[in-house]
Amino acid sequence: MAALKPDTAATPFEWTPGPCVFEGATKTDGDVDCGYLSVPLRHSQPNGKKIRVAVAIIRYRGENKAPDPVFYAQGGPGGTTLDAFAATLRSNRVAERYRRDLVLWDQRGTLHSEPNLICPEVTENDLKEAAENPDYQTATRMAIAAYQACADRLEKSGVDLAAFNSVENAHDVDFIRRAFGYDKINFYGVSYGTELGQHLLREHGRSVRSVVLDGVAPTTVNFYEDAIFSKQRILEKYFSACASDPGCDASFPDLLKRYRDLVERLDRAPVTLAVSDTKNPRVVSVKLTGRLLESTIYHALYYSEFNRMMPYIIDRTAREDYHVIRLLLGIKLFDRSFSDGMYMTVTCSEHGNTDVSKFDHLDLPARVANSEKNTAQGFVEICKSWKIPLFSDAVRAAVDSNVPSLLLSGDFDPITPPGYAELAGSTLRNKFSFVFLNGAHGQMLSNPCAGSIMAAFINNPTQPPDSSCIETAAAPFYRRRDLARLPILQRAYGGTLAVIIIMLEFAAVIAPAIVLVSAGIVYGVVHVVRGLLGRRQGESGVAGGWTAPFSKAAPWLATFVGLMGIAFLVGLILSIVSANRENRYLLVVGVIKSNYAWIFVLSWLIAISVFGMAVATGAIWAGAHRSLAGRVVYSILTLLGLICLLGLFHAGFLM
Repeated sequence: MAALKPDTAATPFEWTPGPCVFEGATKTDGDVDCGYLSVPLRHSQPNGKKIRVAVAIIRYRGENKAPDPVFYAQGGPGGTTLDAFAATLRSNRVAERYRRDLVLWDQRGTLHSEPNLICPEVTENDLKEAAENPDYQTATRMAIAAYQACADRLEKSGVDLAAFNSVENAHDVDFIRRAFGYDKINFYGVSYGTELGQHLLREHGRSVRSVVLDGVAPTTVNFYEDAIFSKQRILEKYFSACASDPGCDASFPDLLKRYRDLVERLDRAPVTLAVSDTKNPRVVSVKLTGRLLESTIYHALYYSEFNRMMPYIIDRTAREDYHVIRLLLGIKLFDRSFSDGMYMTVTCSEHGNTDVSKFDHLDLPARVANSEKNTAQGFVEICKSWKIPLFSDAVRAAVDSNVPSLLLSGDFDPITPPGYAELAGSTLRNKFSFVFLNGAHGQMLSNPCAGSIMAAFINNPTQPPDSSCIETAAAPFYRRRDLARLPILQRAYGGTLAVIIIMLEFAAVIAPAIVLVSAGIVYGVVHVVRGLLGRRQGESGVAGGWTAPFSKAAPWLATFVGLMGIAFLVGLILSIVSANRENRYLLVVGVIKSNYAWIFVLSWLIAISVFGMAVATGAIWAGAHRSLAGRVVYSILTLLGLICLLGLFHAGFLM
């Protein structure tokens, strides 16, 4: 199938304004123009059938506006650009930084565009496979059947699957450019978005002022065949990096062996986990096998925030603490935003003729090689059943271009390693290429340095951007002693129902805690001051006996609990803020930095003091100390303290 060329004749543009549909959008998004643009299903037939792509333009309304916007493309293929970028770009005020409009659209076939090629049949099959643990052959048959059911449904609704490919996708980009009256554009793509950017350079290079390729996927690479080498590379890189890091190696000795033993153990005896849907009150039973563990760990490696934590996560899992894996499984299995259909139509048009029998995986472990061959063979079978036309070699060839190009790579990228940037960059003659030693898959959003380099490049793409901010050494891995577990955080990511329960628990604990802290201090200070001044009003009852010392200590205990409560709450807030500022995924994993571990000491001091208050309460009643009102007030304070104590225990601070 030759490269498609759109008809250059004037085409009427059909723009339907509407509410912003991206994740995090509000009704007051006055700086964002949202809606649907009708584009030709096949650009070689401009007057033929139309589809609609969801578009959001974050407008720059300040002075000295540059005429060329920045277009953003998510990866996959099949990811949603609007949900991935819109909210973050707005909150970071990127339009103001660039002094340009930012144009985002969900590529044809993805979440918010119409029609989308999302396959709930595939999602349900993934859940079924995770629950039943079938052998490779059975799993492959199940996947093929699920994809075919999706294709049958889409075709029955009138979807032309063959029209959802990278070339038509690239024509959509230029169609959007023309529809909104832009002469030239700057293009940013991540992962598959970089491949789309290369097709855009080939099809419409004259309309592109500059291109940023983040996590470069060359048009010449067959991911059905080569993905396994990237997977093996990244695992070896993590384990060798930990072994060569004295701190990591000392904290997690023999990590590679322990990981392999863990995979083998889970394959022999899978562990059944209850996995929660993070967005809906649904819990499913999953059999965690070694194979599923490997794919789950690999999926997490796409996020640079997990880089420094991966040895810690593997260590905890090997110790049969499956909290993080359960969380990652929920993210992986319940993703309803990814368009599996779009993934298949794009990859089938490029790699549908892959001959799996010619795979050369001799240097890889047999178990890994066989698994990858089965997966690739399954994809090829799906391509045949979907009847997606194959692109010609010319469309899959390297893209030759003079357009200024910025190539960003992460040294810990699990799927598009820095070598891919070198490969694609060999025919991009006006390029700047940078590697981030701590980067995973995609640098722009996760690395402020990458963001500043991109901003400098967009402002002047012909000059080398200042790259002095790039780190010269990889950051050390987190060691076990660097982190302190916070069980309440672990439960907070257990799904919607868990979050609701935790909110109710916090309400039941924080409310009495606030009363205890304030009233306890007031009560205690008043009685302490009275005692120091020699005023003993209300001190009726027996003057001596065992109750007297406890009665005298009662206000001091209340004061101490109140002060410790304030210190604890402040410390807890500071620990969460600090962890979120350093790496928000620390909270997802359920840990804080260990330099805030003193809050656990405070919780025990509070527990001991509340126990003392309980004894003091019994003493002032037994000895009839103070007035009746005073005894009742102190009893209420003690009851509040016991409620808070129960909350601290349930939250894991007293374990």
